[in-house]
Amino acid sequence: MGEKLSEDFVSAALGHLGDSACLAVRTTATPFYELLIDAPADADLAPHAGLIEGRLRANPQYAYARALGQLGPVAPRAVAGLLDRYTRAQARRGCRLGDIKPPVLIGDAAAYDALIGANEA
Repeated sequence: MGEKLSEDFVSAALGHLGDSACLAVRTTATPFYELLIDAPADADLAPHAGLIEGRLRANPQYAYARALGQLGPVAPRAVAGLLDRYTRAQARRGCRLGDIKPPVLIGDAAAYDALIGANEA
């Protein structure tokens, strides 16, 4: 929607979660960011999503898109083994393990599917 979130800005917003979380762009009828957190499926992630939403609103373009209803609120999703899933997905793409760094902002549909296990049987 033109909010132009930089990796550095998102990294700072996620700071308290460390390498155990990232944001994924979700292009639905009303686009939104999904907060992927390495946590068990039954974890209460709503407080984290609310905190991240508030931090993202520090970006004027994000706040404007939210105010207009062009973007939905941050939605949390628990993903057990998030960093391990990302590392395996990147290795399958041919990345060397030493070159793989924890994700911050996921915009690639294939990477998202790998992270949430969409292609697992």
